[in-house]
Amino acid sequence: MTSKSNSKLIGGEQEFAPLDLYFGTTNSGRSSLRWILESMRLKGKRILIPDYLCQAVVDVLEAYNIEVSFYTVLSDLSFDLSILSADVDALYVVRYFGYSTAALQAVLARSRLPLIIDDVFEIQPPGISSEVHWCYFNSLRKISAVADYSQVISNRPLSIISKLYLNDFTCAKYLAKARKYDFLQRGLGREVDYLDQFVYAEQILDTEQGIFEASAKSCYVANLFFQKLSEETAIRKANLELAKSLLERKLYIDIKPAFPSFLPLWCKRRDVVRKLLMEKDIFLAIHWPTLQVARNNLSDHVLSLPLDSRYNSQDIERVCNLLRSFAHE
Repeated sequence: MTSKSNSKLIGGEQEFAPLDLYFGTTNSGRSSLRWILESMRLKGKRILIPDYLCQAVVDVLEAYNIEVSFYTVLSDLSFDLSILSADVDALYVVRYFGYSTAALQAVLARSRLPLIIDDVFEIQPPGISSEVHWCYFNSLRKISAVADYSQVISNRPLSIISKLYLNDFTCAKYLAKARKYDFLQRGLGREVDYLDQFVYAEQILDTEQGIFEASAKSCYVANLFFQKLSEETAIRKANLELAKSLLERKLYIDIKPAFPSFLPLWCKRRDVVRKLLMEKDIFLAIHWPTLQVARNNLSDHVLSLPLDSRYNSQDIERVCNLLRSFAHE
């Protein structure tokens, strides 16, 4: 109690402890990355990046004339930077599936290079104690019903920029989501109607090179998402533990995220297994497919099992039982 009197002060505006961080929002991870590159003044510089990465990220870096070199991500999602001596201006790290490996924690604590932290499957940044310049971004559109929302956090001021709204993308994406809802919940329309609309929406985003603001609708949908965060987290954690209990250890990469979104599955013949699952109306995503400019040990083997509240224990059991039966395919 720090007021002048001995009695507790009641009323007035709510107080808030200062945060020595800087914040922003955009419509997507790639918009956030562009803003980060400008804020860190990395155009034309050199960045060390993982070989297990989204091609869209590499495309953004190339558009900023950035020279990239690669480090290897291991099969357990960790990495080893101790033997690398590349002369670079920044280090790009990914918190895969929201899980902080020991290697990632070490970098966030002791890095001497400026950091770009890609966390598109999480909602809050990890602990970062390194005193270097760092920028973080996530992407709610990857892990929720939100169509366009990404948060940027930095320990130094972000560049002052003019952001536009990519309304065509937002409208197209929410139309695709509405068509999928009608098809799944009301039996209306055709599957191809929403699938084609999703492709059309992503094509709009792919052709744009600017930095765009999150739409007002997505800010509202994000609020709805966070209102149910505790319940959502509990369901996801239960689905994660159930899937692990049903699958042989060799069939998944063990992760322990605070907010699970996907369990990374390890398949010897991933494309064969994926096709067999599709025949059972199970469509599992491939995140971070093989890059055009680098190979890695993960992209040809990993499938992502969704864990969100759309799926109950029976759904998880069904997929895991099929995965066990396809394990030797």
